[in-house]
Amino acid sequence: MLTHPNYTIINSSKENVKILTVNDVSYEVTNHSRTEKINEARLIEAYNAAQGVKNESLDAHGSLVGTINYTLITEENLYFYEETKDGSIKHMMIFDNFPQAILTPSDYAKEPVLNEELARTIPITNWPTPIANGITARLNINRPAATYQTCRVLTPTASQVTANNTTSYNYIYGGFSGSGIESDLGLQWTIKSPTGGWNHWFLVHKSGSYYYGTFDPSYNAVQASNYFLTSGSIGSNKYTINLTAYRDFNYTGKVRSKVEGYARYTNSAGTGTPGAYWLISVKEAAVTVGTLNKWKLVQDLTSPSGTTFPSGSKGWCEFSEMTTNNNPIDMAYLSIDIYKGTVIYSYMGANIDKLAFTMAN
Repeated sequence: MLTHPNYTIINSSKENVKILTVNDVSYEVTNHSRTEKINEARLIEAYNAAQGVKNESLDAHGSLVGTINYTLITEENLYFYEETKDGSIKHMMIFDNFPQAILTPSDYAKEPVLNEELARTIPITNWPTPIANGITARLNINRPAATYQTCRVLTPTASQVTANNTTSYNYIYGGFSGSGIESDLGLQWTIKSPTGGWNHWFLVHKSGSYYYGTFDPSYNAVQASNYFLTSGSIGSNKYTINLTAYRDFNYTGKVRSKVEGYARYTNSAGTGTPGAYWLISVKEAAVTVGTLNKWKLVQDLTSPSGTTFPSGSKGWCEFSEMTTNNNPIDMAYLSIDIYKGTVIYSYMGANIDKLAFTMAN
């Protein structure tokens, strides 16, 4: 038995079932994975994350507005939490993270699982080979015909990020992949007093050429000595940043990236009273984009070639309000590639709702 403050996990009389009790409320936890021993710390992590989603889904009277379905994904397993509005279903399940275990659970589980929600679990692929100079997680969005992408990023606190911009760099971005072209459009961690923050990151790689974009003169205040705030920059405030990426903005032949969020100053010189000022940053580059394969949302921690990636590196972010061409994204169009990280996501109906990457080596 594992006991934590307010938690107990014990065996039950049913095969492959444990009982998780939290503050005197009990949940059946069914292990459908091939691993006999449950990673109880991960199980509790999944439970806590699901409760966070649940708390955001309560009405004014403290009642659920609908069914909660939440999944924590690690390199080994999926931890699935479900609770219905009326409380008639309140349980957790553990699966192998192989896509086949999701699509045909009866082929892999120790007993058949009759739950339509499992069909909405995102397939996970571990990176096929180790990455020598970093760790990464990528959400693949199979909508190649889309012309633009939007999302909102809940930023981490400084304590959730390790990047010194010398031997390690932290990026959060969207963008697209296609025939001979790759774009990374979003944010790069910057070392700024007092807590650090985010620069506008723009990179398009096409046929051996690199394009770093230029600022639109009307939207260029967040650069040089100015930066976007990260959560915890001012008190305990949480800060979100909006990202928009265009493959061909207004048919001008330009890849375009727009970042909107609270910045430390009103100008690039970093003068005036520091605070939280809502600003827009726009970068673009003239690049002809051919056929696309997919869109993506990524968190990367990397080190330059020839340097050793620091042990203990970490990062975190949460994506929400994810769209392509202003349409929500159906779970059926998604997959995830990951190397040394954890994924947690939730969905509303058939569409993805939130996605959090936690990276650590």
